[in-house]
Amino acid sequence: MEREIIEVFKESFENILNDVADTGIKKIDVTSIKPDKLIKTGFIIVISIIGDKSGEVLFEINNETAMNLIQKMSTNKNINNILKEEDNYSLILEFLNILLGRVITNLLENYGFDLNISNPIIISSNSMEIRTFRKESLYLIFETTIGQIGILLSLIDINTQIKTGEKFLNDDFLNF
Repeated sequence: MEREIIEVFKESFENILNDVADTGIKKIDVTSIKPDKLIKTGFIIVISIIGDKSGEVLFEINNETAMNLIQKMSTNKNINNILKEEDNYSLILEFLNILLGRVITNLLENYGFDLNISNPIIISSNSMEIRTFRKESLYLIFETTIGQIGILLSLIDINTQIKTGEKFLNDDFLNF
């Protein structure tokens, strides 16, 4: 995956987190993931990307970090249970829409990548298995002042995908 895409995600995430939640990043780890599985709890938000690059972006956040992000973004400081408040989902999804909007715009303006995103799908579970089927995906782990947030990037150049017949990640990637 191109270094530009990774840098745009890192820079955009840091800027958006600071802008909307007044929260900083302590550390960023980037890990290359070969076809493998990750076991996660909390929330996974899946957004498909189509265009010059195709694939998925999975945003991963545990309940405690999600609650902290929502409290930073919300004027309501008495949020009791994230899973019972529909508005709380909206805040997380809005954060992602702002982030991906900035990423997509930056990639088009600075690198000429023409990309579109799908509506997000939010999944919540106490334990879920995420499988990556691409030859290589990248997992960006952001250690923030409110907790850890992960972004799994699984993108491929559309021309490469057509030539190799590689399947999209969302063909079969979640097991509950």
